[in-house]
Amino acid sequence: MNTGSNPRPASVVIGDAECVGDTLSLTLDDSWLQGRSWYGGIQLATAFKAARRVAGGDAPIRSLHGTFLAPVSQAEPAIAEATVLRAGRSVTHMRAALRQGDRTCFDCTVVLGAARKSEVAFNSDVASDLSPESAFKLPFIPDVTPNFTQHYDLRWARGKPPFSGATDPTASIFARPVAENARYDEIEFLAITDVIPPPVISILHAPSPVSSMNCALELIRPEHVYGTRQWIRFEVTLHDAHSGYAWQTARIYGESGALLAVMHQSVEIFG
Repeated sequence: MNTGSNPRPASVVIGDAECVGDTLSLTLDDSWLQGRSWYGGIQLATAFKAARRVAGGDAPIRSLHGTFLAPVSQAEPAIAEATVLRAGRSVTHMRAALRQGDRTCFDCTVVLGAARKSEVAFNSDVASDLSPESAFKLPFIPDVTPNFTQHYDLRWARGKPPFSGATDPTASIFARPVAENARYDEIEFLAITDVIPPPVISILHAPSPVSSMNCALELIRPEHVYGTRQWIRFEVTLHDAHSGYAWQTARIYGESGALLAVMHQSVEIFG
């Protein structure tokens, strides 16, 4: 196992993908696994890179809605491919997927949207008095914490870590890549948006498998952190959990307090 002694940013790892026409072929080592599948953020970012290759241009990504259909195995390459569904004057809708053999593992719609003139201007920036320096750091423990967490520094400033029997799953979590040469761009930022554990597992008293079913990622001002490796702050809310499923939202902020993105997810709880 790659234990992260020489960590590489997600954007660099995905940049190693082989280009075959409009598709990408990528093989990862086991340090990027989340259980038996690729870490979800790498799936999002790889599928999006295929979409960006097909769409071209520089219109910012506005949203990505994805479904995790099957595990992406580390044992064979994953093929990322994308098609344009509709290209308007400002907005382009696309579909992107990751496949292995005849199996679709991840499928998503991507919306790119050029900026337009508008009289509407509102922001919900939130200052924070929390600090990652004094927060609880999640250690990477081989065969205990997911492999991919060795690539990220995760710190709980408020709330309880996984499997701590918390009565309130609300949390404030800081994260950034471990790699010193990491710098956020579209790919690196997408990769980190799925980094936090589902908040429902903080309620549990002992480890139990969970699996993301889908994600709805709305990109608001991610460009505020592009070119930096600053701390990203996740404000995490668990909306409800029953019948073996849970529903959650994470508001994602930069160090300035700018709202960068909002991620909604549904997860399965096993055991």
